[in-house]
Amino acid sequence: MNNLNYFEFSQSNKDSVEEFINPEGIKVINENKSEEPTNLMNKAEKLNDYITTYYTLKTMKKNSRDTTIIEIVDKIAKILEAKKVNINYHPFCAYFQVMRYSYANYRGNYKSMELEEKRDLIIYLLEAYLENRYKMYQYHGYSHIALQTMADVSSSRRNATIGIKMLKSMLTPLGFINAEDYETLQTNNLCYVESDKKGKKIFKDFLKKNHILFEFQTIRDNKYPDMLIKVKKHYFILEHKLTNGGGGSQNAEINEIISFITFNEENTNIHYVSCLQGDFINYLCEHPTSKKNITQKENITKALTSNPNNYFVNGKALEKLIKDYMK
Repeated sequence: MNNLNYFEFSQSNKDSVEEFINPEGIKVINENKSEEPTNLMNKAEKLNDYITTYYTLKTMKKNSRDTTIIEIVDKIAKILEAKKVNINYHPFCAYFQVMRYSYANYRGNYKSMELEEKRDLIIYLLEAYLENRYKMYQYHGYSHIALQTMADVSSSRRNATIGIKMLKSMLTPLGFINAEDYETLQTNNLCYVESDKKGKKIFKDFLKKNHILFEFQTIRDNKYPDMLIKVKKHYFILEHKLTNGGGGSQNAEINEIISFITFNEENTNIHYVSCLQGDFINYLCEHPTSKKNITQKENITKALTSNPNNYFVNGKALEKLIKDYMK
């Protein structure tokens, strides 16, 4: 089979939607009063208390540099910086977006900030939150439901993690191992490298020692692939998307992975693979009246024709591709 055959196989062998749908999602609050509060709930209540204390002190005309206020600001910072809490689901952190900022920005920058700079930032965010949201939330009554709602809204952002888990669940039964270092990648016929901190280092070594350009990285903000899969002498540099239905964000993701397979290397054992898992590939191919879908399908076909070592597949076709190279 050539790469166009695998694309056709994807269209006639659909991924099962049920395989990656989790209707329960991730629960971040307890289900009933008989259960102990979650760590997030406890931290959220403390954050609420500190914000209320700050508000009370300010109504007492306390200066922002008052020792008591600074102590409260530092306690708020400690909660914002706590690991494995998901405090980003708290309404205060959600409000950062209104300020053209984000909790992710804070997490990424707080270690490099001077202490006074960090305090100034938190006070600035607090003052705006108190003026524009605090009284409103007090009037309606704060509820931990807000935490669960924010967690549900963020579910789509976890698709990448879910997608990698699905790939690993496909590869492990076939005898693949997770390469923990470059030597493991080099000496094993069936292995993969994840896009975590350790995996990125291995991938950098892989590029350098095999004289691979990986030009895609230069136009995508130094982006790393989702996974590197080795089958004997062949290496599959993989971009993975888990998505359903149509829409603007989905189309942006499709265009990105179409772009991915337009790159190639002189070494014919290096393959760029775009795996589109979910039902969007069916949507893409079963709506012949959509000009956007027609163009996208034409671009995929053109990229595959120009780059015969690359592949555009769904989950079912990726599994077949890997098994065929194992023979």
